[in-house]
Amino acid sequence: MVKAAAANTTTNAEVISIASDGDDDDILELNEPEVPRIEDSTWPDANPHLEASNVISVVCGNSRYHWALHQGYEDDYYPTLFWKTTPMEPGEEGEGQTLAKYLPAKAFEIIGGTEFQEEQTLENLVEHITKQRVPYFQIYMVVTNKEGLKEIPQLFSRIPCRIIRLQAKDFISGDRMYNKVGVDRCANLTAAMHYYGKPAMVIDGGTAMTWTSTDAQGDFVGGGISPGVGIRFRSLSDNTALNFMDHNVVMKRVTECRENQSPLDTMPNNTNDAIYVGIFREIAVSLRSLVKEFSKQTKDYFLQNPAPVEEEAKTDKESVETFNKDCNVVITGGDMDILQDLISETNIIRKEIDNDPSFVPKIQKHKNLGNHAVGIVLRNFQVPKNAMSALETFRHDMLGLRVVGPGSRRGTICNVRRNNAAATDRFRIKYDDGPVELAGYEELHSYLLEFSAYGEDSSFSDLDSAARQEHRKRSQAMANQLVELIPALKEKLAKNKRALEEQEKEQASKKARGDTGGHSQDQLQAIAMGLPKPAGAAKKTATPKKKASSFPTINKTNIAANPKSFLQRRVAKYFGDDLFFGTVDDYKDSDDEDNYWHITYDDGDSEDYDIGDMVNHLKEYDLQKNQDEHNNS
Repeated sequence: MVKAAAANTTTNAEVISIASDGDDDDILELNEPEVPRIEDSTWPDANPHLEASNVISVVCGNSRYHWALHQGYEDDYYPTLFWKTTPMEPGEEGEGQTLAKYLPAKAFEIIGGTEFQEEQTLENLVEHITKQRVPYFQIYMVVTNKEGLKEIPQLFSRIPCRIIRLQAKDFISGDRMYNKVGVDRCANLTAAMHYYGKPAMVIDGGTAMTWTSTDAQGDFVGGGISPGVGIRFRSLSDNTALNFMDHNVVMKRVTECRENQSPLDTMPNNTNDAIYVGIFREIAVSLRSLVKEFSKQTKDYFLQNPAPVEEEAKTDKESVETFNKDCNVVITGGDMDILQDLISETNIIRKEIDNDPSFVPKIQKHKNLGNHAVGIVLRNFQVPKNAMSALETFRHDMLGLRVVGPGSRRGTICNVRRNNAAATDRFRIKYDDGPVELAGYEELHSYLLEFSAYGEDSSFSDLDSAARQEHRKRSQAMANQLVELIPALKEKLAKNKRALEEQEKEQASKKARGDTGGHSQDQLQAIAMGLPKPAGAAKKTATPKKKASSFPTINKTNIAANPKSFLQRRVAKYFGDDLFFGTVDDYKDSDDEDNYWHITYDDGDSEDYDIGDMVNHLKEYDLQKNQDEHNNS
C-alpha cells in the first residue's frame, strides 16, 4: 500500500510528527472508490455517535431483508420505522435511485431530506448527509444470509457510512453457546427477554423454522431447526408427483378455515387438504410439545426458586430484571400467525382427542424481533459522555468531523481504531467519492486545518449555510486541541523509548550472566511502538528451567503458513481499560471467505480473530503474560 501524502496547508500552526507503527495496511490506496468494509463489532468502537439522530438496522434472512430506522441515543435507539425487501437483483448498483428502491419514502424523508425526494441523485443525498452534525450513517447488520455481506455494502457504496456486523456474543452468552449458532436466533432471545422476561423461548417462523431458549439467568440453552412451512410444501412437489402450492394458495386455504371457523378434517377426502393437514398437524404436534415442555420447566423452576419482586424502573433509561413467570412463548417471523393458530389449535386443524384442557399456551406474537434486539444492544453498550475518560471523550469528539485529504478530497472521520497507546490510534476517514484512509494524528491535524481553511468544495450548493460553517469551526477547534495533545503523546513515546533502552540494557546484562529471562526483542520493539510497558518482570526463583517453547515466532508469515500450530496459545486483549486473557481453541479454514481463529476468554465470552488480530493479541500476551493466572509458559 502507498501512504498518502498530507494535504498542503496554509496555516503556520505546528504539525508535530508522531512515529508510525509501521503497518503498511493503515492507508488504503486513494485512487479507486471502495465498497464499504464491513466491520465486526468491537465495543466501544461500534457504538453510534451520541449526537447521531438515527441509525439503521438490517436483519438479512434467507429470503427477506428486514430493515428498521432507529431513533438516536436520547430515545434509546428505539426502532420507529420498519420495512422489508427482497435481496438485490443482479446488476443493481449502489446509486441513489437503487437505494431509493430499497428504502421507503419515509426513510428517505429522514435520511435524504426534501432535496433528494425532489431529485433522486447521489449528489443530493451525499450533500444532505454531509451537512448533518454527524455526517455519516451507521448501519448494523444481523446476518444469516451471506449474500447480504456483499449486497448491503454495495447498496451504500457511495454513501458516508459505517457498516457493522453484530455477532452472537453481542446478544447473549452462556456455556452452551456454540460456534455457528445463528446470530438472528441470539438476537431474538435478547428482545424476548427484554419484553417478556427470563427464561425466554422464541419460535421463528421463517424460511427455516427455529426454536431457541434461555434459562432463568438469561444464558443460552439451545434449540432446534426444521424446515419452514414453505419448504415443507415445496419438498413434496420437488420429490413427488404432487403439485406445488405456493404461499398465496396456502394462505387462501388458511384464511377460509379461519373465516368459516371450519378446521381441516383429520381424514380429508381430497389431495390438497390431505397435504395441508399432513403438514400442519405435524407442525402443531411438534410445537405444542415444545411449548408444554418449556412451560412445565419454567413453572417448576419458579416453584423451587421464587422470583424476586420486580421493581419498576425509576427512569426511562434504567433497565430492570424481569422474569417470565407467566411462561410466555414468543413467536416471530413471516409465518407467525399460522404457527400461533397451530399451537393454540384454533381454526386450522382440529384439537387433539387427548388435549389437556388445563394447558393454555401463552403465545406472544412480536414482529421485527431482531431489529428490536439491535436497539436494545446499542443501548446496553452505549457509554454516556459523562462516564467517558478524557481520552475516550476526545476520540468520540473526533468522529463526524469533516476533513480535506490528499488531492483535495473531502471526507468524514467515521471511527477510530483504538490502540493500547493513544499515540498509535488510527482514525478511519471515508471520502465522499469512495476511498477510505486510516490516518494518524499527524495527518488528521493537517486535514482538519485544511478543511477549516477551505470548507466544502464548490459542488455543494449551500457552502455558506450555518451547518457548513459549523463544521469548519469544529474542525478548527479539534485541530487546536491536537496541538496540545500531540506533545503529550510525543512525550509518552519518548518515555517508552527510554523504557526500551532500559530493557535492552537489562536484557544484555542478563545475557552476560547466562540468564535467558526478560523480554524478547519483539517485545522490546512493541514497547517502542507505544504499547503499554508490562507491569513488571517475573522475579527469578530457584525453580527448574522449563523447556524452550516450540511455538513459532509471531508474525503474519508464520501464522499463515502454520495456522493450527497456534492453537492453545494464550492471548491478551484490552476492552476499554480492562485486560482480558483467553485461549485460541479453534481454527476455521474457508475457501470463500477469510480464515479465522476462535478465541474463548477466561470469563466465558468468545470471538473470532483474523490474522492481524492474532499478531496483535499474541504479542500483547507476551507483554502481559506475567499477569495471567493460567500462564504455563
